[in-house]
Amino acid sequence: MGNGPTADIKLNQTAYSQLARMNTLVTHDFTNLVKQLNTAGTHMSEPANWAGPLADRFRNDVWPKAKGDLDKLNTALVDLHRQVQSIMDAITRAASGH
Repeated sequence: MGNGPTADIKLNQTAYSQLARMNTLVTHDFTNLVKQLNTAGTHMSEPANWAGPLADRFRNDVWPKAKGDLDKLNTALVDLHRQVQSIMDAITRAASGH
């Protein structure tokens, strides 16, 4: 039939709904969770909020690693969102004949 990435698309409504759900999870639920974790970690790493050996361990070891992991996760989520949105846009264009 056609050529290109949208040629001969076979997609049922359930699959499209799951793509949309994935996009919502990425753009809202996970993004908000990452923001909340970053906020909590930042507050807990402030010496004025927590002091002592465990606080020092959290501030110097645990939180820097977790913060880096959260930043990587956020980058991956942004990339996933872009890819899923691009796929959904291509499907919509193909379905409308454009």
